Amino acid sequence: MVLAPLNEPAFPDTATWLPMRDRLLAALRRAAPRHTLMWGGHEWCSAASLLEATPPADRNTIAEVHDYAGGDAGAVQARFADMAAWRDRHRLPVLVTELGGPQAHAEDRAALAADLRASLPVLRRLRLPATLWTYTHGGWWRLQPGEDSAPYPELRAALG
Repeated sequence: MVLAPLNEPAFPDTATWLPMRDRLLAALRRAAPRHTLMWGGHEWCSAASLLEATPPADRNTIAEVHDYAGGDAGAVQARFADMAAWRDRHRLPVLVTELGGPQAHAEDRAALAADLRASLPVLRRLRLPATLWTYTHGGWWRLQPGEDSAPYPELRAALG
């Protein structure tokens, strides 16, 4: 089990966020001394805001990133190559814990499938594990019809 103190922090800048992040992680660590803790950057866990951050002193942590930009493979590579370098430099795992396409693709299965076909191979090459934003939540980036357990065929194919 991984614990995160706050989903999508929204702070004005990294300097304001990091002391709060460290206090929240310390409180969680006291309550859960053996669990891995997860944290993200100050701006809704964006890749750009994580790149500005330094890892906490607690090494039993994972950094998380949320991405809803979509784009072709070149755009995805451009967004995440620096993230992979940050991970390697700090020797800290990074997970893309929310992956979806742009908001305009939230309910457009064909566009979401194209986003996944572009994003997932790049993230795999960069060794950045990813989870999709949702499986059954509402209509946004929904993978399956109704309460079915199987994804739509075009999305299943895009997942590889």
